[in-house]
Amino acid sequence: MNLLSNIIGVQSGDIVAVIGAGGKHSLMSRLGQELEEAGRVVVLTSTTNLHRSGDSESISTLVLKRYHNWPQQLTNELAQRHRVVLVGREWGPNMYRGINPSQIEQISAAAPEAVILIKADGARKRLLKMPAESEPVFGPQTDRCILVLSLAAIGKPLGPQYVHRLDRFTQRLTQSDITAQTIVDAIIGPGGYAPRLPHTSHNVLYLSHGDTPERLEAARHIWDQTRGIFHQQIAGDTMRGSFVIAEPGSGNTCPKKSS
Repeated sequence: MNLLSNIIGVQSGDIVAVIGAGGKHSLMSRLGQELEEAGRVVVLTSTTNLHRSGDSESISTLVLKRYHNWPQQLTNELAQRHRVVLVGREWGPNMYRGINPSQIEQISAAAPEAVILIKADGARKRLLKMPAESEPVFGPQTDRCILVLSLAAIGKPLGPQYVHRLDRFTQRLTQSDITAQTIVDAIIGPGGYAPRLPHTSHNVLYLSHGDTPERLEAARHIWDQTRGIFHQQIAGDTMRGSFVIAEPGSGNTCPKKSS
């Protein structure tokens, strides 16, 4: 089984932002588990909202609002276990509010060896989205940024059931179904993700649900149309741990950031 954390080259102390739609939670869960099993220290958090599911229920969750000195409490928690979910406060029965981006530096100071995995974008569980003007919500520093977009969206209706911020697509698209080109548009179209990527980070395009030959063919089309934008382009079946990496010259044309 391939380790996605090794493919992306995650290092101790890295701040990793995960953005996009259609697989962010599964990707963060996988990375967190891989890193913990490798003996790394991991803090999972969000600068937006975080659903109370998966990791936030199965491992220790530290709610900042409950502690006067939360950095010390985080240090204490990480001394007992290698993976902790860190959130700002409870928000209804199924959600947490995330942290202020400025608090990421406090996490790094309290746990300098920790990999900080940050959900920096929300999609309301849709398979595809176009970011609003204020999104994603990055912290002061980002070492690696992973843009997740789902190949499972292809063939679905271009409607609110599957697309978050639909109006930002339909202002210029006329087709009724989502295609590979719709995903390309979310990256390089007006208002898309490409110009919002951190300029100093190692930027990765991760196309989730890459579990059929047809979807992998669509991934190659997306890679070709977005070549030169990302340091790495990957399609994968996150749950199974199966990944395909774009060949140099087929989308992966940026020099790799040294770590």
